[in-house]
Amino acid sequence: MSKFNDISKALQEYGIKFRRDVSMSHLTSIGIGGPADFLITPFTTEEISRTLRILSSENIPVFIIGRGTNLLPADEGYRGALVKPSLTRCDPWKEGNFFAGATLPLQEVIMKAMKNGLSGGEELFGIPGSVGGAVAMNAGAYGKWISNILNEIVAFDMAGEEIEVKLDDALDYREFKFRGKVVIAECEFTFKSLNEPSLLIKKAFEYETERKKSQPLDERSAGCIFINPPGDHAGRLIEKAGFKGKRIGGAEVSDLHANFIVNKDNASARDVIKLIGIIRENVRKEFGIELKTEIITPGYEI
Repeated sequence: MSKFNDISKALQEYGIKFRRDVSMSHLTSIGIGGPADFLITPFTTEEISRTLRILSSENIPVFIIGRGTNLLPADEGYRGALVKPSLTRCDPWKEGNFFAGATLPLQEVIMKAMKNGLSGGEELFGIPGSVGGAVAMNAGAYGKWISNILNEIVAFDMAGEEIEVKLDDALDYREFKFRGKVVIAECEFTFKSLNEPSLLIKKAFEYETERKKSQPLDERSAGCIFINPPGDHAGRLIEKAGFKGKRIGGAEVSDLHANFIVNKDNASARDVIKLIGIIRENVRKEFGIELKTEIITPGYEI
């Protein structure tokens, strides 16, 4: 407890905003999760660096959180500090390039690019996560990935030192190889040549409409649960195994898309994890395929 008090005093000394004993259920799109010891929201790169230095000096576990759209925290919570960078810069600084804070919703950045007549991100419009979260997951849709438009990132290691991240070999399918090892502060995107804004926005809304038809976006979920196996779709396998509508406690496999588990009625993380285990076991038995989870589980593995 004295260690936490020391951290609180240090954060206060540098004017870094934080809260103690914050429920993670209020920070995640699925609405699940126990308390975290700290939620720290640095607003500048300097505050990010200082925050990480303070936490590192006290050996406090750190988890980086964005908009919480792909997280399944434990019911017991997280013993450590959640760091939620709150950098909201979003500037076109030369033709085709955008500089955006990691906290911004990805959708907002893409919309601003389209309004400036810049194309290349329309397929990603409607993905609910933040810029930083999208990079951390190499989010994608309709054959387009965040890595296709990402040019550079500003990042810090967990000791608070700014480091260079070479993106050529850092991003793969649904994977950022530095996830959990760096804090993304800002990102530079490179979009394509100028186009008619109204046509770009029309196309983006078409992609979003298709997504709404096939995904339970109006219900509480953590997005897709499993990574698609090579040459197949996890949702198809789960549906073929007869799991659409399957329910454990308050957690239910979506009738709209079988790769989503929705929080129907005050689901616990235990409900979701048990349902994941049953799905995995049955898909393995029926198809000989081991499904890997796409969701992030702060402080534990499933």
